Amino acid sequence: MKLIIFDLDGTLLDTLQDLGDSCNAVLQQYGYPTHPLVAYKKFVGNGVEKLIERALPEEAR
Repeated sequence: MKLIIFDLDGTLLDTLQDLGDSCNAVLQQYGYPTHPLVAYKKFVGNGVEKLIERALPEEAR
């Protein structure tokens, strides 16, 4: 085997805090409201594009 790729979406590591912190930092940088960590449990899944889409206010999607 030459390559192994891990999708660190919570199966092997609990990365929810990191994802929430990172996404909130980006939202704050662009002047959008941030979310509590618990909200990110519903935002994750289906890739980073969906994460950002779900985190943005509806009018900014």
